[in-house]
Amino acid sequence: MRDLPYEIFINILPRVPIKSLFRFRCVCKAWRDLLTDPHFIKQQLNHSAETNISNRNLILNCGSNLYNVLYSIHNDTWDDEPVKLDLPCKLSTIEIVGSCNGLVCLLGYLNRVYDVIIWNPFTRDYKMLPYAPFQLPGRAVSRFPVLGFGYSPSKDVYKVLRVIYFHVDCRMVSSCRSLVDVHTLGTDSWRRIGEIPFDIRDWLSGIFVNGALHWIAIRSSRPDTIVSFDVGNEVFREIPQPYFGDHSFHSKLGVLGGFLCMICTFYDNHVKIWVMKDYGVRESWIKHFSIHQPMVVGHFKHLKPLGFTKSGEILLEMHDRKLVLYDLEKKRFRNLIIQGVPDWSEVGVSIGTLISPEARS
Repeated sequence: MRDLPYEIFINILPRVPIKSLFRFRCVCKAWRDLLTDPHFIKQQLNHSAETNISNRNLILNCGSNLYNVLYSIHNDTWDDEPVKLDLPCKLSTIEIVGSCNGLVCLLGYLNRVYDVIIWNPFTRDYKMLPYAPFQLPGRAVSRFPVLGFGYSPSKDVYKVLRVIYFHVDCRMVSSCRSLVDVHTLGTDSWRRIGEIPFDIRDWLSGIFVNGALHWIAIRSSRPDTIVSFDVGNEVFREIPQPYFGDHSFHSKLGVLGGFLCMICTFYDNHVKIWVMKDYGVRESWIKHFSIHQPMVVGHFKHLKPLGFTKSGEILLEMHDRKLVLYDLEKKRFRNLIIQGVPDWSEVGVSIGTLISPEARS
């Protein structure tokens, strides 16, 4: 290896599977220094992001346990047996808030107290965010927190957003107020940045796309809208929705092929998925595909797109703990069976990187 030119050596290592890279840190001091160097870690991250379309690490939430499964889209198979992940601390219930650049944000409950944890499931490094109880005014009654986890490329920082809604007067719906806090990885506290003039409908996780978090929200008596939070500038904005024509449906947001998408479930049990090709431009929304097979698939209420395969099929999570591949041309489904995993409630998608949860701002 000492005779191998450094340029070739540094070009090979980012292509090595993440589990091998993690072991290579024990080879010698020189390799450890290289594999912990921020420049190399970013190079490996860029390569993982580019090849994410081919290999997806699916994290299955089983209530108080998480399992990792690597699906190889080239071979349409699971590359390995499901692996039970070692959680950084004991928790009675887990929610997956989101994943960004290989870091997974978890909301964990234990004895009615919740903790927010940033965790790299491959290196097993984690960061438990400082506990910050809700300082609500008066005799307020709190709702569940709205959370989001994202990254600002321009400022090279990771942030967690927390929105707490509360009622100052429990008898009046109009008395609903909010508090917005932000935690930047590398700091030791939360910052209060004000209020939000929207009532976010999805109580937990924001959809991270294009440097911003997104939710479906309500503002006064106006129809549902898409609200975004720019992770870098910490500003809330409204994102234009498609021209639907028909509003009798249930909507939710997702990510498909790196684009913001909207899943519209109609009451006759069919679904339309829209994709925003040019971020922020209403005219760029296109109806990507529709599904009309309720007898085969079941109810679409919890349908979640997870990504494309090499052949153009779409990997979907269904409401009844099923993973299916949908062929857009043939309009057919086929099930993906995962052996060796207990009942799971949700699926997260992650990539393998060496990014540390101790990232400094």
